[in-house]
Formats: sequence, C-alpha cells, structure tokens
Amino acid sequence: MAALGTSTARQPQRVGEIVLLLPPVVEERLQDISSNPNDPTLIIIFGWLGAQMPHLLKYTQAYTLLYPRATQILVRSPPSFFFKSERSKRSLLNPVIDALKAFGYYGSSDGNSTVSRGILIHAFSNSGAYALATLSQALAPSATPAAHIPCALVLDSTPGRSTRRIAVRAYTIQIQPALLRYLAIAFFSCLYYVMAFIEVVLRTEPPIEFARRVLGSPAFLPWTDVATPRLYVYSNVDELVPSDAVENHADEAEASGVSVHRLPFEGTAHVAHMRSDPDRYWGAIKQLWKKAGEGRSP
Repeated sequence: MAALGTSTARQPQRVGEIVLLLPPVVEERLQDISSNPNDPTLIIIFGWLGAQMPHLLKYTQAYTLLYPRATQILVRSPPSFFFKSERSKRSLLNPVIDALKAFGYYGSSDGNSTVSRGILIHAFSNSGAYALATLSQALAPSATPAAHIPCALVLDSTPGRSTRRIAVRAYTIQIQPALLRYLAIAFFSCLYYVMAFIEVVLRTEPPIEFARRVLGSPAFLPWTDVATPRLYVYSNVDELVPSDAVENHADEAEASGVSVHRLPFEGTAHVAHMRSDPDRYWGAIKQLWKKAGEGRSP
C-alpha cells in the first residue's frame, strides 16, 4: 500500500456515543497515490466487544491507505450494548443512519444520487455482527428501493453460536488478576442464565442467533442481494467463535445463492488474523471489492 504520511494517523470525529466518522483524505494529499474511481466511497466498521481505539485505528488507517477517497464510519461495541432496550440500541445507531442519509446512501429515491458510490462493510466478532444486524432492523421499516450501490461485506471472526461458555469468556477473557476473573466468570454465568430465562419468557432470540439469522438473509440491507460478495475470515483455533460455526453460516449463505468467499487462517486468535498476515488479509479484501465493483457504472 502506498504511503500517505501522517494522514493515516488522523483521529475519527465522534458523532455519537458509539459512532465515529473519518472523512476522506483531502484532494491535495491524493496526488502521490493511485486511486480508482470505482473504489468504495463509504466504509462502515463494526468493532468487536470492548475493542480499544488504538486497535480499531489500525484498521481505519489501513483502509485510508487502500481507499483514501472513502468516508469511514466506525461503530464501537461496548459491553453494555447487549443489555440495552431495543429503543436504546437503535438510538445509539441513529448517527449511522443520519450519516447514510446525509451522504445520499439511504432514504433517497433519486437514483442519480447514488451514481459512482459503493459501500464496504466490515464487522468484527459477534458483537460487531449483532450491531450490524440491529442496524439492519432499524433501516428496514423505512427502507426505500435503492438504485444499485455496489456493496461488499467482510465478516471477521463471526458469526458464532450462542453458548454460555463462549458468552462468559467473551466478557471475562481480558480481566486480570485471576481472582477477579473468577469472580467475573461467576457473575456473568449467573447473568447469562437470567438473560436466557428472560428470552424464554419474552420469546426473544439470543443476540448471536439473531445476528446469524439477519445476516443470513441476502437482502438484509437496502444495498445487498445475492450478488453482494461477502468474505468470511476465521481461524481453526479461535476460542470465542469456532470455525465450524462460521463455515456453517457461510455454507447456508452460499446455498441461498450468495456470493461467498472464505479466508481461513491457521493458529490465529480471535480477531487477530490480520496481524498474522496483513498482505493476505488486505489482499483478500481488495479482491472482494473488485468482485463488488464488477459491472459498476462509470
């Protein structure tokens, strides 16, 4: 990837409690780099549970190098997101919807407003997939038929399955020291069963199963259909999202006609695949977008 100097270190602008925005690189900084007019113009990143900004910025910086003309929206996934009411969750995501409307990607029946645009969506882990699925449901009631906007989907370390062991581990894996972690495991185990009981009483889906179902639909967003390419990135040793859970979802999507691509890694930890082989990781995403852009109007 070509260098952009200090431009990749720009800090995103906070536009909501969990939503940040990073404008495209200004034109005068683009003269020394190659840029394709068919590159994505909007990139939406859904972070993993409790991800720290320095870790997320590694991805925004890489995307700035790859697609400097793209606006980036970063959605963080705080642990509290899972426990909020549906209204509160959608309220947290409203800045994303506002941005989509402001930039002309959503809510406009004017097909000309979507010419030469494209959206790349990158979701990490079950929490990122859950936030993306929640956004999908928030958009659905007022969705209008959109002119064709090329779109591609990257699912990194997701979707998994809803089990107590995995859910508790996701919330406690980084807690130190050991005694505090054991106390947290006991607390979150109890909380898991309480939430499971409430789901049975209220007849609601567990969050991860909800995300699996929503993302399993080819048209889960106004710009997606069976032709929308999606890339599943996963590892054979991921302790939070087993590879068979990801492969099963990929198989189901492929069976429904979706353009599915797989990027399996050996020996890499949860959401750590890019770090092990950046060239392979970003190369696969570039190829995915090339698939999305095929047949795009000039």
